[in-house]
Amino acid sequence: MFLVRQLSGYSYRETLKAVSRALKLKSIPAVSTLHYRLSKMPTSLFIEFHNFVVNWILSNYRDSIKLLIVDATGFSFNELYPVNFFRGKEIRFIKSHVRMCVIIGVMEGSGKRIVLAMVDGGPYESEVKMVMQVL
Repeated sequence: MFLVRQLSGYSYRETLKAVSRALKLKSIPAVSTLHYRLSKMPTSLFIEFHNFVVNWILSNYRDSIKLLIVDATGFSFNELYPVNFFRGKEIRFIKSHVRMCVIIGVMEGSGKRIVLAMVDGGPYESEVKMVMQVL
């Protein structure tokens, strides 16, 4: 169900309906059950699942991937942390900041995009180092 949700862009409710139609299920779990189970999954399981899916896609559709996009970007969270500046005793609050670098494969014909690899880094991490790590 997680894979169907990610690839289709469906909401949790739409995912449950689509899967129940495709598998001809008489009963389906509640939306809250699906959401709860996904929220409690360990990150390592998501990574393992993602690697499995990417390996399957590459083994079956390698010739269909015609473009790779590599991009690094930073984004902040609402959490603030104090920073002391070099001049004086002024304390300034800055939003938490994280860097991400992804490799996205673009499928020929459909133009669908698939995340093939990603890596995260600390604030203001070097994009070059992140790209080398993700490659």
